[in-house]
Amino acid sequence: MVSVEEGEAAAEWAARSYDDSLVGVIGGWHCHPVREHRPSEADRESALVALDLLRERHEWRAPSQWLDVILYADSIDGWRSPRACAWSTYRRGNGAAVTKPARIEVA
Repeated sequence: MVSVEEGEAAAEWAARSYDDSLVGVIGGWHCHPVREHRPSEADRESALVALDLLRERHEWRAPSQWLDVILYADSIDGWRSPRACAWSTYRRGNGAAVTKPARIEVA
């Protein structure tokens, strides 16, 4: 798990290294210590704070949604077989927060 500042530093390094100005932060990841794959209220609040911070720093280039990937232990094998889920958090036009499941695809 990294902070928005650490994520932005890594994105800036990647943008410079690959000469790609489109590289940026769109989310983060963290672990849940129990077999709970839904974001907590603290997770949702952190997502909204991150979105507001990115919008303040990057204006129109900021992502419109924050993507959270949550790793959690499998009930059978524990952390030997971790599971992952993703959630997208954004604000509606009226400012109300919405969090919806997102799909993870591995190629």
